[in-house]
Amino acid sequence: MSTTRTATRRFLPALGLLALHFLALVPATGTAAIQRDDAAAQPASAQQCWDAVYIGDSKVGYTQTSYVREEVDGCLCMRIESHQQLEMARFGQTVRLGTHFVCLESPEGRVHSFTCRTEAGPTPIVVRGRLADGKLILTSINPGKEIESSWPWDKSIRGFFATEQSLRRQPMKVGEKRRMKMLFPGLTQVQVIETILEAERLETTA
Repeated sequence: MSTTRTATRRFLPALGLLALHFLALVPATGTAAIQRDDAAAQPASAQQCWDAVYIGDSKVGYTQTSYVREEVDGCLCMRIESHQQLEMARFGQTVRLGTHFVCLESPEGRVHSFTCRTEAGPTPIVVRGRLADGKLILTSINPGKEIESSWPWDKSIRGFFATEQSLRRQPMKVGEKRRMKMLFPGLTQVQVIETILEAERLETTA
């Protein structure tokens, strides 16, 4: 099934550097693609998938994502953990980037907390977020300092994996359109984007 996606971004202030999403590193003349291997036989309470990341015909890394149901403070949550490792040549040098995400969500996809860790140099950069009193409390841990800020929270906002979770819960039908707000890792901060998924037609894949 073919989908289209557009995004309107709103920035969360005072976060410092966060995860560099691999699409931000794709050169203008290149294209990026993902090949996915889902473990379909695993039980719903524990699932894992692997993505191979390509720029053009060159494989530049991988992403491993796991979905585990667990109880947190008496509530059933979905723990989504994703690790991405990229390695590519830019301007004659080899660039290595590692990102690690952990997000706790309700079964409906509402965010409880998250941690983002970026390894793009000698010292990792960490941003933690948690919901309290109707606000998103953010803690940015940069080399030598720790900054805390808050942002009014909209309950309709979903986590970093909202598109995947939406399609897992209910595959789209031809002609269907979905609109959602979700967290997105930016170059220097966490963002809130609006995503539109539109199922245009059915396609046969190998």
